[in-house]
Amino acid sequence: MPSKLTNVIPKFSARLTFAHLSKKSSAAYVNKYRAQLRAQPPSKKMPPFELPIRVQTHTIAPHFASTGGEIVAHADAGEDSFFCAANRYNAIFGVADGVGGWNESGIDPSVFARTLTNYCAKVAASEWLLHETDAVEAYRCIALAYSHMRADPHDLYGSSTITAATFNMVNGALDVAQIGDSNYAIFDVAPGATAPVTTRYVSPEHQHKFNMPFQLTGKFPPPARRGHRVAPPPPGGAFEPQNLAANPANYKARAVGSSAESATARNDFDFSDVAAIGLDTPNDAVSGRFDAGPSAANGATVVLLATDGLFDNVFNDEILAVLTHSINDQEQCAYQLVQASCLNYLRSDLSSPFSERAKAAGYSFSGGKPDDVTLVLAVITANEDAHSSNSDIGNEDGPAPFTKSRL
Repeated sequence: MPSKLTNVIPKFSARLTFAHLSKKSSAAYVNKYRAQLRAQPPSKKMPPFELPIRVQTHTIAPHFASTGGEIVAHADAGEDSFFCAANRYNAIFGVADGVGGWNESGIDPSVFARTLTNYCAKVAASEWLLHETDAVEAYRCIALAYSHMRADPHDLYGSSTITAATFNMVNGALDVAQIGDSNYAIFDVAPGATAPVTTRYVSPEHQHKFNMPFQLTGKFPPPARRGHRVAPPPPGGAFEPQNLAANPANYKARAVGSSAESATARNDFDFSDVAAIGLDTPNDAVSGRFDAGPSAANGATVVLLATDGLFDNVFNDEILAVLTHSINDQEQCAYQLVQASCLNYLRSDLSSPFSERAKAAGYSFSGGKPDDVTLVLAVITANEDAHSSNSDIGNEDGPAPFTKSRL
């Protein structure tokens, strides 16, 4: 049992808003909208264009998080997924993006991404802490989750990028681990009705080369199944952990690239068997540590984690404009960021972050890059003089239980 400190007063609270739209859902809506326009008389007013972006919010209350809280382990976000969990005074959250190239081998990339976030959420919520106020390490969440995934007897194929973050509500420490091109950015919001926003940090690309991100890989399908559709995904689209209480280094696991009948391999934080065949491991993660406490009284810190569907299509200046305009309505802000991504990738006549990187790498490409878009917008505020839960940063609010507010 962790040491219980009943007189601990957390300095901060975190409100997490998730928003996502799959490329498939976006295309279906756009095609339906175009058909509707063609069918109506030219004189009729255009119908509203409202992409089916799903938005949900979770407020992490420190003193209610001591039992682990509610876990959001994975989501139906195309080939993307996301998670959040609470552990004592820590909020843990992240996004993952299944690598689409596996579709060519008949593998559904979403299953690996959802399973990875499922394991991360449950590992994070169950991570043992010596002291109630200890921080959870983002890298360790990913490494433990990947170890358990490899050790469990699932026919789990594919690969995924992932970025995970942990925020300690006692000391304001933000810890981020990034594998691949699901990036993150940190912004400072000044107090006041206008809430001016400034960029503090934007994570760099984490790729081997252009359009080849670092990624975690599951088992390789046996030769007889390659090029054919594998068994349907498990219920809910993700596999479940078999035994999180066990140390995965203490029981056998199939090596990456093995068939069901192959010999077993070591499975610990060394990941030497994975690295030996040239694959990425959690040890390749790029970690960042920040003081995420708001820099001004009644201000806020905004942490944005997103898959490449956002960062490939929206420049940081555009993100800043959305945050500045809408940060006092957190759900609307998240919605508008996803919408901006989709509107940009529907155009072939504009410059995008992806097109600029493509040209720098010697490719001819213009416009945005159609993709699934998933993000989490974490707004961190101080707890002083808190009264009730609300998203208005200029009128700061106190902690509330770990709850879902909108889906």
